[in-house]
Amino acid sequence: MTTLGELFDVAVARLQEVAQAPLASVAADERAALAGELEGLLAQVQKGLGPRAYTPVPTTEERALTRAEQNLDGCLDRARASLDTASRYLSPRAGEGGPAGERIAAAARAVGAVRDAIGSHLGPDRVPLTPYAYLLRHQKAFDYLAYRYSEVARAAGQVAHRLSQGAGHPGGADAFDEARTTLNHASVYARAAARDADHDVAGFPTALPVEPVQAAATDATSAVITRLAEDSERLSRAAYGALHDRADQRLSGSDLQQISRWNAMSRLLAGRTLTHVAAEMPDGAARDGFTGAAAVLREPSKAWRDAAAAWAHIADTVDPREHPRLPPPGYAQVRQGKAVRMPSPDPHPAAVISRTSAVRLGQLLFGAQ
Repeated sequence: MTTLGELFDVAVARLQEVAQAPLASVAADERAALAGELEGLLAQVQKGLGPRAYTPVPTTEERALTRAEQNLDGCLDRARASLDTASRYLSPRAGEGGPAGERIAAAARAVGAVRDAIGSHLGPDRVPLTPYAYLLRHQKAFDYLAYRYSEVARAAGQVAHRLSQGAGHPGGADAFDEARTTLNHASVYARAAARDADHDVAGFPTALPVEPVQAAATDATSAVITRLAEDSERLSRAAYGALHDRADQRLSGSDLQQISRWNAMSRLLAGRTLTHVAAEMPDGAARDGFTGAAAVLREPSKAWRDAAAAWAHIADTVDPREHPRLPPPGYAQVRQGKAVRMPSPDPHPAAVISRTSAVRLGQLLFGAQ
């Protein structure tokens, strides 16, 4: 699962690679192309500021830019204008940016993916689809985004500084230097205003669809562990959708019974896996931690087992209008005593995910087969 912190790290890393690359011998048309790529990156940053990006709860009035976002927004406008000036001084027709241009474009895609990751937790009407969306109701979360955008701005300023070296045209070099100075100011002002940022927002993941991913005997151990984490995210989203009645398919009593049974089995298998790992470890705090965690998992396993037993006494009463009307049985069927089967709904995706998680834990404990 990709997180916001990882996306920002990718954007900054790609820009730093360009800033450290030798660009003194780059031709004027290629340098103009790089200025255009850098301007496009800054445009992506601006799209991520304030109400132009996302609002967790639909309101008649969009929220105003925070102080950190205001500091960034104004400086980014001036830096983009400077880059446009540099591009026009260097070449009337920009060429290809080459490998450096590809890295700047990759950084721009990563910045755009930040908005996509956050937007994946919101519906078309911007109503939350997962519990993560509620994190964006807090000032400290906005400050974190502004803080990381300021890091991108600073790295872009380093690229502008490198482009000013050997620019050839004095007006172009001055424009690049002005862009660098403006971006440095943007970084300093935004970071100062966002000093209370909640850096735990870095772990904000991209929302996964509820549809399950089946386990396969060919899955590597590392893939099994990754899939287990993704199963947990999918179950969290399914539970949130069921709680707020936003899921396409409602949970039935039999679904809840199956989910409870498989969750009880998953906790049991997870505890046994930890015990197995602890047995191979030397004595110490780590081994005690594994053993203690295995013991703690017995309680939720028992709780889920009790829940499954309780759901076994629940009978679903489903509105017949939700099923297609069946034709009456024919005369021959009646004479032969054949029963006409009522249609049965497919299991809820959460029930399938719960079962698949238990299978993955079984793969860890007993082997792929």
